[in-house]
Amino acid sequence: MSPANIRLVRLTSISLAELTAHMNDPRLAAHMPLLTKAWDDETAAQFIAAKEACWQRDGLGHWAFLNHGRYAGWGGFQKEGDEWDFGLVLKPDCFGLGIAITRKALA
Repeated sequence: MSPANIRLVRLTSISLAELTAHMNDPRLAAHMPLLTKAWDDETAAQFIAAKEACWQRDGLGHWAFLNHGRYAGWGGFQKEGDEWDFGLVLKPDCFGLGIAITRKALA
């Protein structure tokens, strides 16, 4: 595998179909107890709208991650009360990119 070439872009730049397919991968549900139902494009659109609202409200939020220009997953920062959470939801073939993505997000 070539070295990571990570870019952080807004979730709005990812197609609903790509996000929906990612979130319907059964391997994700094994690691995400809150992922209890199948996604459709409407679910993906509502998710993106909610994450974009975080940017407006808090000035920080979630991105889509690209590696060499290809969608690798999503994640970022979300305010929970007075504290910030950081999370990653990567495509299974991109699980090894977590450290590189985290470093980029923190920078």
